[in-house]
Amino acid sequence: MAGASNRSRRRGRTRAERLSRADWAEAALTALLREGVSGINVQRLARGLKVARASFYWHFRDQDELLQEALALWERRATLDYIARLERIAEPRARLRTLVREAFAHAGAGRDFVALAAAVEQHPAVAEAMARALSARFAFLCRTYREIGLAAAEARHRAALANEAYVGLWQSRRVLPEGFEAGGRPVGLAAHLRFLERHLVP
Repeated sequence: MAGASNRSRRRGRTRAERLSRADWAEAALTALLREGVSGINVQRLARGLKVARASFYWHFRDQDELLQEALALWERRATLDYIARLERIAEPRARLRTLVREAFAHAGAGRDFVALAAAVEQHPAVAEAMARALSARFAFLCRTYREIGLAAAEARHRAALANEAYVGLWQSRRVLPEGFEAGGRPVGLAAHLRFLERHLVP
């Protein structure tokens, strides 16, 4: 009887009551990546979620808090959780090869990174989140290169190069979706990633 009563109460809840803080953050992150900081608009987000604007205030004080939550979601998903998964690969060269083959080739993550990078001047919170993500990636790469046996200075330079290769790859793909061409021949992404792997994995 108690179970039936609980199910009845859940069915009786409104959509606004069923929405969680995470639901709002997910919607906000989607809008942020699509429209920049201006996409964090409570009225438009509420309309998209099919709830009243007032339901937003059950979870957040204001739009800035929602922006922070959306950025934390991106940071965790695109950087912290991924680094944790990579670090479960014991052999450091295999770890780097996996990074190049997965992260560098993931067009969706690359486009998201470029979209967020374009918003760093729109709000200091975006710049701070991007700086934290890049710093975490740099530290991970430094550790991995050191595990391979490189000296500290060499590891730092290689970590910086790998970060720059990722940023440059997806920034250029935003302008030239098909990649660079030379003599009418495009530099294919798959071939370029194999080239990067040879040069980023010592």
